[in-house]
Amino acid sequence: MCAPTESSTKYTFQAEINQLLSLIINAFYSNKDIFIRELLSNASDAIDKMRYISLTDSSKSRSFEMKLKADKESKKLTIEDNGIGMSKDDLVQCLGTIANSGTKQFMQNLKEGTADVSLIGQFGVGFYSSYLVAENVRVFSKKDDEPCYVWESDAGGSFTITEVSTENPILEKGGTLIELTMKDDCLEYLEQNKLQSIIKDHCQYLTHPIMLHTVRTEKKEEIIEDDEDDEDIEEIDGDALSKAKTEEETPSTEDTPKEATEETPSTEDTPKEATEDTPKEVTEEVKDEKKDNEDEKPKPPKTRAVEHQIEEWKQVNQDKPIWLRKASDVTQEEYASFYKSLTNSSEDHLAVKHFSAEGQIEFKALLYLSKTQRSDMFQKSKDANNNIKLYVKRVFIMDNCDKLVPEWLSCISGLVDSEDLPLNVSREMLQQNSIMKIIKKNIVKKSIELFNELSEDDTEEGQEKYKTFYQNFSKNIKLGIHEDSGNRTKLIRLLRFYSHTSPDKLISFDNYVENMKDDDHMKQKNIYYITGQNVHSLKNTPFVKNLVHQGFDVLFMTEAIDEYIIQHLDKYEDHKLVNITKENADIEGNKIDEDTKKTYEGFCKKIKEVIGDQVTKVTVSNLPEDEPCCVTAASFGWSANMERIMKAQTLQANSVQQQANYMTKRNLELNPQHKMIKKLYNDYAASSMNEAMFKSVVMLLFQTAMISSGYIQEDPSSYSKKVYDMISMGMSVADDADADADADADAETPDAETPDAGTPDAETPDAGTPDEDMEALD
Repeated sequence: MCAPTESSTKYTFQAEINQLLSLIINAFYSNKDIFIRELLSNASDAIDKMRYISLTDSSKSRSFEMKLKADKESKKLTIEDNGIGMSKDDLVQCLGTIANSGTKQFMQNLKEGTADVSLIGQFGVGFYSSYLVAENVRVFSKKDDEPCYVWESDAGGSFTITEVSTENPILEKGGTLIELTMKDDCLEYLEQNKLQSIIKDHCQYLTHPIMLHTVRTEKKEEIIEDDEDDEDIEEIDGDALSKAKTEEETPSTEDTPKEATEETPSTEDTPKEATEDTPKEVTEEVKDEKKDNEDEKPKPPKTRAVEHQIEEWKQVNQDKPIWLRKASDVTQEEYASFYKSLTNSSEDHLAVKHFSAEGQIEFKALLYLSKTQRSDMFQKSKDANNNIKLYVKRVFIMDNCDKLVPEWLSCISGLVDSEDLPLNVSREMLQQNSIMKIIKKNIVKKSIELFNELSEDDTEEGQEKYKTFYQNFSKNIKLGIHEDSGNRTKLIRLLRFYSHTSPDKLISFDNYVENMKDDDHMKQKNIYYITGQNVHSLKNTPFVKNLVHQGFDVLFMTEAIDEYIIQHLDKYEDHKLVNITKENADIEGNKIDEDTKKTYEGFCKKIKEVIGDQVTKVTVSNLPEDEPCCVTAASFGWSANMERIMKAQTLQANSVQQQANYMTKRNLELNPQHKMIKKLYNDYAASSMNEAMFKSVVMLLFQTAMISSGYIQEDPSSYSKKVYDMISMGMSVADDADADADADADAETPDAETPDAGTPDAETPDAGTPDEDMEALD
């Protein structure tokens, strides 16, 4: 290929070179395959530079391409391009110095140009990834009319540069050829299939053609010469030879001379008598003539199958990336096929967003909305969100690009192809900068647009798609509301909930507002909601019954994350959001007159003394007729549902004291119109109930109200005993201990004569008074 024309010049790497090379090889790159990506990317950069120059100098124009060729015998892999090439000084500066690439210097030289030729590889360490697989690297390069030089190093602390003559057609005009002598444990990279697979994975969408040298075996038929040994012959078509042999034995009429055919009459045209009179000598003469004709017919030549090695250059990156095409030119089938290839999924996507950004920052993006959620969607592992692939100038950079999408958008899959995204020391580690922030902002914006397009599609198919999306990814939307304050208003419109009037169909805040109560008696101003575990349990709570009785609808928020997002939602448009389980809930028609409050003031104070610190205060409220009381959360306390969630948090950081403070912020509300509360108040006012019974009744009412209001009973055993004792009293069932005592007393008493009919019955102990029986409940 090349022959040296002068002695080599030896150079020493920078002092830090050995340490830095070791760092690059062992730490920067997570797998060895990427050395091909790095070298092809550099080759593409070189071609881009030459293509830019050729715009003003037509003599530099050429058919640009990159080539890869593997030689298993010599254990060498070559990668070449017909780009701008490098001079001797370029080789010293670009390949002898870390973090100073020819691309960066080239950009400095062209800073006055109008075209954007921002190129990747600004830090110049991609080339050194060659030493991941190679024990020795040689770089042949020629720039313009300068001589061809070869740079060579085994990464041992120095390199040499030698001027050589070139016989390579590409290098004669200018370009670069890299020759890698592979390590013994990296010979797999000399396999044709391996190279093709890596190129498809990492460089499939580079702008310039990537040609791979391929060798295939092809069998061809060759005629066997007579002097060749028959034992070495492989006959390829036994049927054909058999047929030929048959033809040799059976003469064809085509081989019979025309004159003989004309002179030989047909047996059909010859009378029977004439045939019988034909002399025997004539018949023998005809047979001899046919036999002579058969001997004159040439025999078909014998053939054999011979294997030939066909060498050819095959373009690997023939497919044009669909994200580079106009969205109107891409079919739904193409989108579906690409999605499955991108995500390694067999399922179809739900929706797609194809867009490009132009201006100061240029990039193209293809975003897919998945149909089902992944099991690791919200896991914190580094590979949990590997759903967005990053390309720079059609060069694949990474799978897991968490800098491009927030965690709440883990339902989005796709790719971003940037024209001018800078890279950090390695292509695998992007540096944080303003460009990344701009791209991320656009991806979030377009994703929300995609969600809105689905939600606003009123067709049956569109509504079914949004239902599927919301069932699988409602948590993503809610997490976005919790974390992304800038887009919170837009995301709120995407929320859907069941309600008392719509228990089977999800509705939006807009749907709720459209159906708000508005009549001559009352105009609804607020949006009412309640949080809990499920619709069935919520619709039977006293809070919901109260609102429904007044003609209001209530939204049911049944996911744990709802408790967190509602903290960020004070109102929707001009309507205040009201949690109906909190005290002082601004509920129209839920007011109670001051006279009633004053009448029950002492009664409420007495009940607060009995319950103690388990409640903050006791008040009267306008509750449904069949609800004697309920427990509400204080304005700044935890709701029953939030209390349940916090208790279930295994790694909850709040201290026990902090939890106790929130959990004691409850209020007991009494319904003065309920007959049970009226009776209890009258007994209290008349002092007709002893203290023990009053306390027992109050505690049983409070604990029962806790359960019906959604709170967890903290002492279920004590509560159960009170209920069982009450049931026993109602059924007049004696306590087991009392029954055993009575049985023992009966056993010790002598049998008495059965009294006569006229004799008065024996004395029966008086039954315990109701007050005495209730003492057992305390």
